[in-house]
Amino acid sequence: MEYSFTVILDPEDKTLDDLEGVYEKANDSLLYVQNGIVALDFDREAKSLEEAVASAIQDLESLGFKAQRIERSCPNDVEPGYWDELMKKLRALPDAVEAPGEDPEPFV
Repeated sequence: MEYSFTVILDPEDKTLDDLEGVYEKANDSLLYVQNGIVALDFDREAKSLEEAVASAIQDLESLGFKAQRIERSCPNDVEPGYWDELMKKLRALPDAVEAPGEDPEPFV
């Protein structure tokens, strides 16, 4: 099944020049920058949403990027608090996503 979601990258993590290689690992994503926020929209094939998000984050981490947060294209199809719980699970994995220091402003 294909899952659509957005990964917001840590803005202090890399420069825009560092983003060149992102499509080698994440060729199912669309990279964009808006108001200084770097994001990738994914349409990823996987057995579950958790697997899709985890594999996208692993691909980005292998390139030296860190996910700040995950957003879903269709957020109404999951329970409230789902994304927070998913990020907690992903942070518990080896080479986990680091928790941001403060909650960022909502991405529009």
